[in-house]
Amino acid sequence: MKHDRLYYTQMFFDPIMQIARILANLQQAQASAERIIDLIETEPDIKDTDEVVEKYGTLLNPKRENWEELIGDIEFKNVSYKYPEVEKYIIKNVSMKIEAGEKVALVGVNGAGKTTLVSLMCGLLVPTEGDVLIDGHSIYEYNKAELYRFFSMVPQEYTLLPSSIAENVSLCEASERDVERINYCLKQAGLWDKIQSLEYGVESCLEGRYNPEGVRLSGGEIQKLLLARSLYRNAQILILDEPTAALDAIAEDEMYRKYNDTVLNTTSIFISHRLASTRFCDRIYVMDGASLIESGTHEELVKSGGKYQEMFEVQSKYYKEEI
Repeated sequence: MKHDRLYYTQMFFDPIMQIARILANLQQAQASAERIIDLIETEPDIKDTDEVVEKYGTLLNPKRENWEELIGDIEFKNVSYKYPEVEKYIIKNVSMKIEAGEKVALVGVNGAGKTTLVSLMCGLLVPTEGDVLIDGHSIYEYNKAELYRFFSMVPQEYTLLPSSIAENVSLCEASERDVERINYCLKQAGLWDKIQSLEYGVESCLEGRYNPEGVRLSGGEIQKLLLARSLYRNAQILILDEPTAALDAIAEDEMYRKYNDTVLNTTSIFISHRLASTRFCDRIYVMDGASLIESGTHEELVKSGGKYQEMFEVQSKYYKEEI
């Protein structure tokens, strides 16, 4: 009798829990959709618009008619950012320059402003103070569509479509895909052997809510697929915002080095909590308390006795011997 009560209680509550999960997912989807719409519709502050249009116009600099001619220099000039109606600055008076083709790491504790910094870099956010320059031109000189094409970002929270591998790499309709380029990018990313083992190759569908029989990729294979996606985009500036956080230290180190070896001529910004994973970078910038406090190579910063050295020593007991 006791077991019967448990059974019927579970039968009663399971559908309620499922409905609660669905409602939570719907709320999350609505919030995400609202953020995307806000992002698409956001324009520079009204107080700046007239001045910006008068000084720069609304289109890309006429000398840059072909966006692929972008060199890839990035410069922050006394940039600060805070959310509207909030007193606390997330970024405060940051100045730095990233040379074209340079591999740079942004490191710091949670809340140090790393993701906000790259959002400002991409034009996803507008500086409260200061200016961001791309190839010596203010981001205000570029319209949004042109500016976004310069960047390829691999975020920590990514999305895989429950569709073919080809569509997940190209992110476009079948009629618009360059199949040869898709194959090339998958080879460069180190996923080609996996693709060849699949019955339908690049047309194999990934596992998803609507296709539970699809191909299931491991964590490392997903990262390789994201690398192929970023290569297919062929942007001049690549940003990796801790996409390998779910991998162990050794796997993250290997994946970051794979990115580094594959995108040789691309300006690349690597964000990672694991400092050993950014040792190969040309330069490392250290963020703390909304400010840029240190910069240099891994070796220079370890010897400096500053914040980076302190963070590295704390982490080293977990992965120093492994890596």
